[in-house]
Amino acid sequence: MQGEKEDISTIFEKVEILERKFKLLERVTNFEKVGFEELLSVRGFKSFNFKEPQDLSGSNFFREISKYYVRRLLSDLSLYKALSEEAVLFLFSKWKVERQLLEQLVESGLIKRDGKVYFISYDFDLLIEAFIADFIKERFGIESILNVKVKELDKGGDIDILGKWKLELIMIELKESPPNNISLNDLKLAFERFKNVKPDLFIFLIDTTLSIKRNILDNLVAIYGLELVRLREGVYRVFGNAFVVTAKREILSNLGFVIERELF
Repeated sequence: MQGEKEDISTIFEKVEILERKFKLLERVTNFEKVGFEELLSVRGFKSFNFKEPQDLSGSNFFREISKYYVRRLLSDLSLYKALSEEAVLFLFSKWKVERQLLEQLVESGLIKRDGKVYFISYDFDLLIEAFIADFIKERFGIESILNVKVKELDKGGDIDILGKWKLELIMIELKESPPNNISLNDLKLAFERFKNVKPDLFIFLIDTTLSIKRNILDNLVAIYGLELVRLREGVYRVFGNAFVVTAKREILSNLGFVIERELF
């Protein structure tokens, strides 16, 4: 009986997806003209605001931030408003990051220097969201918006990244915290937002190489009573169109694997 219920639920979900696409096709005949307004409108959302991603493509900084330990360094630095040169160099040493990156951060304006004191001026969450948005645009041509606030969304909180590809809406929730810092409530809220927004593809992206079995995977099994499928190291299918992805192996490789598998 459980299998039959799941099959019926899956059929209803697929019918809903087709209905949304028919509604979009009634409004426009050119995929390129389908915007976020239309993709959210057919899901019942009329009012939203967002931030545009910063363009990081083609820069040395983009290449550096693609390295896991550089992102961990930037995360540590972002915890402070100001740091002495000694404290900054300690963090560089802790994460085994070359000192030349410090000059790149100063040149980019993300860090300001006054003598031997460094002032941290970037929003780390927004920086990493822009990094992910830049990657999916360069690799797949997917346009994105960040920090999306949807007025009619039942469950509170921003949507970190919304992407669009033809008639497809992609939703990415990004977590930089270690798995044990992601509370059960945060996990439930993220997946409730997914269920309310009803994107064509949902990726719960955790920028960690640590094990997520106990704090993420086991909790999802307990909450939803489902059986997760491991597709490869760092990639798990939760529902038909919902995935948990980590930096195990490499975060961009895993993210690209899911998007290519599901949309291309």
